[in-house]
Amino acid sequence: MTLKDFVEKAEQSDRLLVVDKDRKEIYKGYAANFHKRKEELREVKKVSLYTEIYRRGQSTKRIENVRPLGEKIELEDTEKFKFADLEMRIYTKVILEDCEN
Repeated sequence: MTLKDFVEKAEQSDRLLVVDKDRKEIYKGYAANFHKRKEELREVKKVSLYTEIYRRGQSTKRIENVRPLGEKIELEDTEKFKFADLEMRIYTKVILEDCEN
C-alpha cells in the first residue's frame, strides 16, 4: 500500500507522524493537511501508534478553548503530575519503505 492510499483511507482528523526507515520525521500533522508530497508514492512498511505527552499550558483570556502546549513530558515522569495537568497527543505513526531510485 502506498502512503497516498493509506492517507486516503485515514480519518481526516487523525494525526499522522510519517517517518522514513531511519526514523527521520517527514510529516507531522493532520491527515486532512497531507497532500501533494513527493513521499505519497512510497510504500508503507509499518503502522503503529505514537504518543506525546505535554504539560497543559495556560489558556489566554481572548481564546478560552485554545491552550498552548507546555513542556514535553517523558513517559516515566507522568506520575509527578495530575492527569488534568497533562495533554496527550496520539498519532498514527507510518514508517515508509526504502526509496528505490
